[in-house]
Amino acid sequence: MAETRDHLFLQCSVSIQVWSQLLQRLGQSGASLHYWQDLMQWLISLPHSLSRTLVRLSVQALIPIVWRERNSRIHNGTSQPASVLFKLLDRQIPNTLLARLPHRRCQGLLTLWL
Repeated sequence: MAETRDHLFLQCSVSIQVWSQLLQRLGQSGASLHYWQDLMQWLISLPHSLSRTLVRLSVQALIPIVWRERNSRIHNGTSQPASVLFKLLDRQIPNTLLARLPHRRCQGLLTLWL
């Protein structure tokens, strides 16, 4: 399989599993994301709300996690299951929000995530 952006971030089995967990966590399990364009369109079409911000923050955090996993597989020959990658994401989001707690909006986002 060619390593394309679509494949790496949305179509490989590990990415699909992590996305499934993330979308379920965000209450967006009905989203169908198979291509990068689908992802961009979905992010643009979300209504303005705290949950939209949380979705965007989650996607922003997920991309480097998937990229690091890809590099680990290629360069070190090691891999982690999707459940471990999701746990990394699950810790990353609250940590990011806690670092920004002086902003009142982040308090609401933290409540939504937890």
